[in-house]
Amino acid sequence: MKKEFIFILTLLISLNIAAKEEFSSTQKFKECSGEEIVILNSRQVESMAKIHELISQVDIQIASHPDLSAKRQKSLKKAQEILRCSLEHLPKLGYTCDGLSRHCRTSEAWINWRFARYINLCPDFWKLSPERMVSDLVHEATHKCGTTDACYFGASPDSIPHNCKGFAYQHIGSTYQYWALFGIKAPGLF
Repeated sequence: MKKEFIFILTLLISLNIAAKEEFSSTQKFKECSGEEIVILNSRQVESMAKIHELISQVDIQIASHPDLSAKRQKSLKKAQEILRCSLEHLPKLGYTCDGLSRHCRTSEAWINWRFARYINLCPDFWKLSPERMVSDLVHEATHKCGTTDACYFGASPDSIPHNCKGFAYQHIGSTYQYWALFGIKAPGLF
């Protein structure tokens, strides 16, 4: 009887924890209009597809460049780990659409990388093209995997990701925004 009780208690606790990790439809979107929710659902699916595509592109780039140094291959594999991690986190994140944060003065979207469960969307986010929205969501999701905003180079095709302010390109969120828009490019690579 005691074992059954412990088993049932453990099962209930596990189900409760799992339920808390997932959002209800009303919790996933804070202060978002119906139209914004429709757009976000679509962009999230597109962002996840883009991340899958980038993960595959890393493998293709490594396979098609046998002369790539072990160090460069390791950097790409680390970037691939960050992409896989962001793919795991993105569906678990919610969205806040109120745009009231001071961060909205200089950003289209932002996330508190350590503690947040929500990507905060600013008024300028809604002015972006669908491709830019997707790249911004990819960028923000990588922050849950430890990337930084040491530098920004994601929105311009001429600003190829590079090491910056002591951070390797694969640890900068803007790298993944660039990749989502323009394909995989990095210093000393293709």
